[in-house]
Amino acid sequence: MGRWNAFKHAASYTVALTGVVLGVWAVVGGGVDAQTASVVTAVLGLNGVTHYIIDRRWTLERFARMMRKGAWIDRDRASAMMHLDQAAHLVILGGAALAIAALA
Repeated sequence: MGRWNAFKHAASYTVALTGVVLGVWAVVGGGVDAQTASVVTAVLGLNGVTHYIIDRRWTLERFARMMRKGAWIDRDRASAMMHLDQAAHLVILGGAALAIAALA
């Protein structure tokens, strides 16, 4: 994915996710104060930056090759990159969820 497309994707994803998280928090938690909104926005902003980095894919490929997984990538690049992409997103998003849950 090119830089501009990756940026647009990560930015729109981050804005939508932040809105959903704050909306659910407001309904379930009975309101969102300024501190909560700031922390959620900061954590999901960081998630957005990592989303951009992951979606550029070369970072994932470099990391996988450092971990000696180059043969796997060379055998089936499309599948390997898709698996790496999804795994990286889950790890980062899981960390963001834990950070936000620590507020509760």
